[in-house]
Amino acid sequence: MPDRSKPLWILTAALLVGTPALWIVYWWQVLASGSLPHDGDAVAIPMFAGVVTGFLASPLVLATAWFCLRRYDPRTRLLAWRGDRPVRSVAATLVFGGPALVLTAGLLHDLILGVEPLHEYILVALRAPWIAWLLAMRAARVGQRAPTAGDDGAPRPISGSP
Repeated sequence: MPDRSKPLWILTAALLVGTPALWIVYWWQVLASGSLPHDGDAVAIPMFAGVVTGFLASPLVLATAWFCLRRYDPRTRLLAWRGDRPVRSVAATLVFGGPALVLTAGLLHDLILGVEPLHEYILVALRAPWIAWLLAMRAARVGQRAPTAGDDGAPRPISGSP
């Protein structure tokens, strides 16, 4: 894991911009391949559906990144496990590790068996950065520093009160 959370924020931003861009490139390649029916609807609908979905998913992805990176500990390792916080470790592993495992299985399946036609590899390549992001968010959430005094969200006493 990096020494600061900035590279993980850059990865998050790259995913938010890159996913819709790759989606457009994918559909452009599908259109160019001639595999779509000539009397069908325009390819612009699925092309821009990826852009709209990315726009709508951005707040959730950014909120997830903030939730995981807000008390980032640079000592965290990718396979972090906190024995003193087993519920957090299990929950983060299920929430982030589960989807990463499913995406990894799909990625390996497509790489080993191959996909046809060639433009389908764009979707295969799209999974890899999401797997990295999910695993990084899992590790960051598991390895978060404990809140310091005054950072626990508890109400603060009003100065001058007894």
